[in-house]
Amino acid sequence: MITVDSSGLIHSYDKIHLFSPAGEAKTYSPGNEPSIWVYEKWNIQPLICYDLRFPYLSFVCRQPHLLIYAANWPEQRIEHWEILLRARAIENACYVIGVNRRGTDENGYVYPGHSLVCDFKGDLLLSMDKYKNFDLIDLDFESMMEYRKKLPFQDDRKYCEIKV
Repeated sequence: MITVDSSGLIHSYDKIHLFSPAGEAKTYSPGNEPSIWVYEKWNIQPLICYDLRFPYLSFVCRQPHLLIYAANWPEQRIEHWEILLRARAIENACYVIGVNRRGTDENGYVYPGHSLVCDFKGDLLLSMDKYKNFDLIDLDFESMMEYRKKLPFQDDRKYCEIKV
């Protein structure tokens, strides 16, 4: 995933978890680590598709204010898509934007869109169906920070190395 502005490349991120059921590792190389870029006062962490199933990726960088997931989640697992996005918002007390494709691929899988925005409590602020192409929404940084101040559970997060 790349982020650009009028001056050029701001940030790039390579998907860490390749989707083995689709054979992605035969074609792609995985990224090595999650990363965050800063826009004004927002810590923004991009993640891609299958990365959503691995919550620890959103825990390893400085606390994100906004997680953005770009994905190809098929219709048969779209409930997982929404539940996991809402869970990431709750776990990180941050906003989450999930952008999912629409249409049918060459294998007949249907992708229903269902792009959405969750607030820092996991509440849906916007849910787009397969017919809606564009919308605007305001994210309230100060409300999120006040919520984090009242419920500072991220301060209790323990980081440890898992040995396999």
